[in-house]
Parts: sequence; C-alpha cells; structure tokens
Amino acid sequence: MKIRLLDDSIRLRLRQGELDRLQRQGRIEGATRFGPAPDAAWRCLLVRDAGASPLSVSFEAGLLTIGLDPSVLDALATTDRVGVEHAVALGEAGVLTVCVEKDFKCLSPREEDADAYPHPDSTTGHQC
Repeated sequence: MKIRLLDDSIRLRLRQGELDRLQRQGRIEGATRFGPAPDAAWRCLLVRDAGASPLSVSFEAGLLTIGLDPSVLDALATTDRVGVEHAVALGEAGVLTVCVEKDFKCLSPREEDADAYPHPDSTTGHQC
C-alpha cells in the first residue's frame, strides 16, 4: 500500500493483490519503522467496516485505521471504479480528506509497478 500525505489529506493507493486481500480477508496493514523499538512505527490499517459511510478514520498510538463501507470496497474490487474520496470532519481541527484508490502502473516501466493496475492512459503514450 502506498501512502501519500499532504497537509490535511491522505491518499492510499492499493495494488491488485492488496485490494484482493482486503476484499477476501477484510483487512490489510502496512507499517513504517523509525527505529528498533516495537512502538517506533507508524502503522496504517485498512479494514472492511459496515459502520463506515463511505469511510471512517481513527488515529491512536501510531495506528491510522481507515474503514471502508463494504459496498464501496466491493465496487472498487469488482468494477472499473478508480477510488473513493471523502472529507472527514475533525471538529475545530478542520477537515481531513481521505482518498483510497487503485494503484496504476506508471507508463514508464518500473519494478515496483509489477502488481499495479494498468494505467488508463497507456494507449495515449503519456509518460509519468
């Protein structure tokens, strides 16, 4: 799972295998470690969540949890829908924009794109 942060927005990009695992198992998790201690990691958990509408967000003790409504997850996994974006109200702190989307291959071949979705502009010749 690729994660991009910019101010009050977060974008998660899922490869085919990750989206398939999320669909089948109901969860996927990624982590970035900042040292050898067990608590020196920032983790992101993406889960199927019937209470999300269309998604939910929580953050506690270094764990960002994003829940996706099952119907949204099913649409991502079984249709050509690219992603879902939702603004989450944070009260006085403002709004967090969350986007969960399919990870498309770059039009210039890269090893890290082996499991990414084919790029929708691959027929036009555009480059990343």
